[in-house]
Amino acid sequence: MEEQTNHDALWESTYTPEDRETVKKIAADSLMAGGSYRKVGTAVVTKGDYEGRAQANVLVRLAVLADPEEKVVGTQFIRVSPVRMNRLDQEKHDTGKPDRQSQLYQQAYQAFKAVAGRDPESPLEVLDFLENQPYRVRVIQVGTQEGATGEPGNMVVGISAIREG
Repeated sequence: MEEQTNHDALWESTYTPEDRETVKKIAADSLMAGGSYRKVGTAVVTKGDYEGRAQANVLVRLAVLADPEEKVVGTQFIRVSPVRMNRLDQEKHDTGKPDRQSQLYQQAYQAFKAVAGRDPESPLEVLDFLENQPYRVRVIQVGTQEGATGEPGNMVVGISAIREG
């Protein structure tokens, strides 16, 4: 029988400089390169409400768009909302431009329309498309530039149709 390890000491330990470097390396190695990807498999869609706004979180597995084997290279959350809200500037003033959730929903709507050849009947039909159909996802890296103040990460900035055949 294997001896069980008591990990309590690890959880209660203090980080060393080497530990902090390991955490930074994990974050850097977790970033996907900016570019175009293809959603593969079935996405996980969770509908909800955030501050009175209907929204859906879509967890997608992604493969490089040009990879015919569709090897999964990462996952991303895409948050969409059929309820338009405008982006706010740094002083919290309305810019009059749709926020990212509204833009991504509109792009998903257009991708559905391009593939199906018709407008969707409901927001649920758009979510079904995001869950079950292949589509292109454009990803960028954020927080990696010189002088960046935010944490490094990826951001989905586009959804578009992939026409088969």
